[in-house]
Amino acid sequence: MELEPLGERDPRQLGPYHLRGRLRAGRAGIAYLGRSPDGLFAEVTVVSEQIAWDPKVLALLSDAADAARRLRAPHLQRVRAADLGERTPWTAADFLPGPSLREAVEDHGPLQPAAVRSLATALADALDAVHAAGHVHRGLDPSTVVLTADGAVVTGLGVARALEAATVTLPRLVPDAVAYLAPEVARGLEPGSPADVFGLGAVLTYAATGHGPFGSGASAELARRVRDDEPDLAGLPDDLVEVVTACVRADPGRRPTLAAVRRRLAAGPAGSWVFPDGLTGAFAQWAVLGRGRSAPLPPAIPAEPTAPLAPQGGPGPGSGTAATRKLDVAFDDPGTGGVDDTENVGGPPTAPAGASSTGAGPAGTPTSSGTGAPATPPQPVSILPRTAGDDHGSGAGRGAGPGGSRFSPLLLVAVGVAVAALVFAAVTVWL
Repeated sequence: MELEPLGERDPRQLGPYHLRGRLRAGRAGIAYLGRSPDGLFAEVTVVSEQIAWDPKVLALLSDAADAARRLRAPHLQRVRAADLGERTPWTAADFLPGPSLREAVEDHGPLQPAAVRSLATALADALDAVHAAGHVHRGLDPSTVVLTADGAVVTGLGVARALEAATVTLPRLVPDAVAYLAPEVARGLEPGSPADVFGLGAVLTYAATGHGPFGSGASAELARRVRDDEPDLAGLPDDLVEVVTACVRADPGRRPTLAAVRRRLAAGPAGSWVFPDGLTGAFAQWAVLGRGRSAPLPPAIPAEPTAPLAPQGGPGPGSGTAATRKLDVAFDDPGTGGVDDTENVGGPPTAPAGASSTGAGPAGTPTSSGTGAPATPPQPVSILPRTAGDDHGSGAGRGAGPGGSRFSPLLLVAVGVAVAALVFAAVTVWL
């Protein structure tokens, strides 16, 4: 699996995440592979421009992100961060190293019966955790289920509710998503937990047969089939026909609870997370994209080399240790991987004019002595106006002599001229 390169209009940085390339298209927008400063990879989704202007949609997406951030379940994707108030609204969730169920079936065919049973258990567990927290997923379909080497993961919690509130006709980035809606949702009713049970049955049908229970086609035609037609379950494994048939009943009141689904699955043959060689190889390719903390990656756009921040000519031979600058970059949980290192920023500080040093490098740059004594550091410079007593006793005053006198020669001359003028005037009057 290779990342799709970033296009001219794709962002390069969102929050702390440096974007590496496109991962996949989702219901709310495009998902990118992002890398945080501490080396963690995340799936960063940029909200589609078609809905990014709508405050109501963004508020609902924010609620969905908060819900997904609080939930902790083994088969549920966790949201790490979100900023839906930015000019480019985005969310960041755990990076899942694997294809969506839709991608896997399209590329490698339907899953084996044992893998479908394992998938059914994982999805039931995830949805049960969602319902226990008081939420409804509302949008389970093959694009919101991701397959990894460790199991299936449900994504997109609450996104469908936000999209339903959009006041524009959103071009569907995910084909045939309408075919997995519960009939009551297609009729415009408010969905409850039975709608997710219907989605579970529809997704299992796709995983086992390669087609949804209502086929494919235009959204309007699919919505009509969902409302009026019976689902097509041909090709389901015998041990899954009963439970899937119960899940996709048109009447939400007649669908089983998730607890009943889990009991029925536990009573049947054991599931096994086994795949054909092609899909196993795909997992390995996805894993290469990011394994949690990783070695630093080269930048997406090579930076031009920069000259060191040192005096012209550079430090002379035998110079002391280079100066350093602290990099304070806070990200998520400081102390668990935030950048906190030093960076070389050039040679030693230049001593002020007149400072003593035991050696000098090229261009008059002072260096430390052979014994390791550092060059005299710069002295602080005051920007306050001088007062009468600033230089008292320092020998730095104007005209200061060895004794530290502060009388100016010009003042002495002026006093002498004045005295001479008075004497001249007195003699003239006397004569």
